[in-house]
Amino acid sequence: MRKLLWLLAVVCCTASVAFAGPNAGGVLVIHNTGVLFSSDTVVPPVTPQPASCSEMNNTGLLGSAPFIWKIYAVFPQAATPRLASTAYGIAETLPAGSGITLSAWGLANTGDFEVNDGVLWPHGGGLGEAFTAGLRTATINDLYFFAGYAYGNAGGEPSVCTEKWIAQPAIWVSDGVPALEDQIAGFGCMGFGIPGYTPCPAEPGACCTYAGVCTIVLQADCHDIWNGAPVCLPTTCAVPGKCCDPVTAVCTFVHQDECTGVFTAGEDCSVACPLPTGACCAADYTCTVTLQADCVGNWVIFGTCAPGDCPTEPMGACCQLDGTCAVTGVLHCVGSSFILGGACQPTNPCPQPTGSCCDPYDCIVVTLADCQGPGWTWHMFDVCPPATPCPPPPAQAACCHAGWIQGMQGYCTVEFEAPCLAGNPGNVWHPEWLTCTPLPTPCPVIPTVESNWGAIKNIYR
Repeated sequence: MRKLLWLLAVVCCTASVAFAGPNAGGVLVIHNTGVLFSSDTVVPPVTPQPASCSEMNNTGLLGSAPFIWKIYAVFPQAATPRLASTAYGIAETLPAGSGITLSAWGLANTGDFEVNDGVLWPHGGGLGEAFTAGLRTATINDLYFFAGYAYGNAGGEPSVCTEKWIAQPAIWVSDGVPALEDQIAGFGCMGFGIPGYTPCPAEPGACCTYAGVCTIVLQADCHDIWNGAPVCLPTTCAVPGKCCDPVTAVCTFVHQDECTGVFTAGEDCSVACPLPTGACCAADYTCTVTLQADCVGNWVIFGTCAPGDCPTEPMGACCQLDGTCAVTGVLHCVGSSFILGGACQPTNPCPQPTGSCCDPYDCIVVTLADCQGPGWTWHMFDVCPPATPCPPPPAQAACCHAGWIQGMQGYCTVEFEAPCLAGNPGNVWHPEWLTCTPLPTPCPVIPTVESNWGAIKNIYR
């Protein structure tokens, strides 16, 4: 069953106008004060008033103890209301087997008055009710109170709601001349055992254009970007700026949250975005940081010539013409050959050059390592006479005689080559020795071979 009860507030001789007045945006809410009602309660009851709409309690208690709930007129926080009277309706929702029992009711403020012909008011059956109030200028104003309770049931829970009055629009009326009327913007409900509904007034907030211009309006009147901040500060609305793509250098004028590149607030695209730099890897393995258009070689975007940006020059053993070895890069090897990955230690892998070797009077082409002897000389890259003639041998030199002479082996005399060699086929003429010093002889001594008399006789048999 649904019963309609009406409240109507009027001021004598008010005139309706077509434009919004100071009470625009106001709503009706119902609040459970949590205060129990008894026969000793002062009427109208004085109860704590919520500080904001969000603190309104729209859930009533089930049981047999009456408590006080009130109807409040709530206006936007930034508004400057001038409320003289109001008109609205009330509806009870009574599921089968349940009901709301009222212990008391009435205007919430002494001095206000109401007009109604409801013989059964507030239990229904009346044609409506009207009251006028002293001027209200606060953003939260208590208008009416009820004291009562409700029982729970299996078929649903009862509730009491404010609503539009069917006899005329639900309005606020100002104290001006002419009086201004504003539509009641929302209607609240008190649920018993279940949450009700509290329609807090729409608060004005910051509305931002794409360019960052800020105005304070209701959200419904904001056709750009709703921020909702209570004031417009320099940082309230985002300012678009220059967004540079780091790869393509394409510039767009967007907000920061739309930029996937480098963003500069407040700048536009009148100045082109910088092109990306990178590591330029040249054919000689050198690396420079430059633009792609200025790179002769392989270009690595965003490269900084750090290790790994460019391939490194292959290293190895660089062989010089003189046979010496040095570890260098392949492009920096100036020599006869390069051994990739080669090392110069512990051995020298480089080929050794040949040259003319005078030993000391005859010439042969060998390496320096093979040209070692008393008085020998070596000339790198020479190929013997006529390029490099060796000095002529001396007329007389040491002659080492074979066999035993004067009781010794390696007997030495200084004489010409021909007589030396003619005297005995085993003689050796040494042109490198001009004397037979050091004494007793420079000639090699034939080593003695141990034997016995029988072995010696067998040689001559």
